[in-house]
Amino acid sequence: MSFNRRNFLKGLGLIGLGASTPSYANKFAEVKIDEFAFACPPYLQNLKDNTITVCSIFNKPCLAWVEVLDENNQVLTKVYEVEDGMRNANAEVFKFKVPTKNGKLKYRVAAKEITKFEPYKIEYGKEIQSEPLDITLPTLKQDSINCLILNDIHEDKDSYAFLYDKSKLAKKDLVFLNGDLFHYVTNQQDLTDKLLKPIGEKFASKTLSS
Repeated sequence: MSFNRRNFLKGLGLIGLGASTPSYANKFAEVKIDEFAFACPPYLQNLKDNTITVCSIFNKPCLAWVEVLDENNQVLTKVYEVEDGMRNANAEVFKFKVPTKNGKLKYRVAAKEITKFEPYKIEYGKEIQSEPLDITLPTLKQDSINCLILNDIHEDKDSYAFLYDKSKLAKKDLVFLNGDLFHYVTNQQDLTDKLLKPIGEKFASKTLSS
């Protein structure tokens, strides 16, 4: 059997070229790489006389902080999570102890992705921030508080918003999560998707929850 060597080599070249054409490359483009983002909205915990803990979870390691804002959304101060004089960094979970004044606070959470974290080299990626959040917290001067108790949700995520709106309390000072919220939890995404996202989107960024 005889063949044309030049045509044979040309055919091999076309096969190699086919691997780099747009139609072939599009198959790889369909694989979505998650962008740096909040895993859930910020949420409030651990109210003290003049501080509140703002918790925030991200989908990638980062450096994060809380910006305390004035009425015009100008930054008054930045609050980092600090332990033994060191800022928490290259982490996904943060807890910020933020000062309040007379139960008032306007804040947002900001963060920048850490793409490389080595002893002598740190590289940053995308920077993100939450919307400004203006909150009023219960204080010691109150004679009473309004508490909404939620339980037996059993992973029906829409129930959080439905029951929160259904409540006849004019103001909720505290939302108490009283159990049976999950069937079971096996990883962080279960916790964020089945609890922290739905409560954060409805109330937990502005109302104390426990």
